[in-house]
Amino acid sequence: MNLKSLLKVIKENESKLSTLLGMAVILIFGVVAINYFRNMNQPEELTLPAQSDEQIEGLPATHVVGEGENLWKIAETYYKSGYNWVDIAEANEIPFPGNIETGQELSIPAVEAKKATVDQASPLATVETPQEAPTKVPTSTPDPVVERFRCRIKCRKLHSRARRQLVENRTKSLWRSLQMGGNSS
Repeated sequence: MNLKSLLKVIKENESKLSTLLGMAVILIFGVVAINYFRNMNQPEELTLPAQSDEQIEGLPATHVVGEGENLWKIAETYYKSGYNWVDIAEANEIPFPGNIETGQELSIPAVEAKKATVDQASPLATVETPQEAPTKVPTSTPDPVVERFRCRIKCRKLHSRARRQLVENRTKSLWRSLQMGGNSS
């Protein structure tokens, strides 16, 4: 059988071949959709990292916020995990994590460390006694939570200024129209 005769057979059976290929595509799509919806209602199994039951030495402690520090960096200093910033925020009743100031005293609670974000063998993160100032942890990881809150606060301030400006402008124009109406009568 040569190429010419093969092409002739394909051309004669083109509609049957198209139907078979279409059915194959629909069948594959159906199997994928069924698997997707079947697995959609099943809860995902989360594997949590093993946490140690031992408490971190030197905690609870107090920490004086240095320039350029945020809760993530402070948590990495004491717990070797930035995820513990939530524990620090709760212990100090900080509603907005971006609202810590240089020189502010924070209490560092004695809680278990969460998933490590600093290499365990790294000398960068050290837990120091409350008498000594903790060393800064040089990281290139920005704190996404703090940045999100900063953006929200900034947007709210801008919106409230714009609203005030709009009300002032409307009040001034209404006052002018009342004055003009009073002069003409």
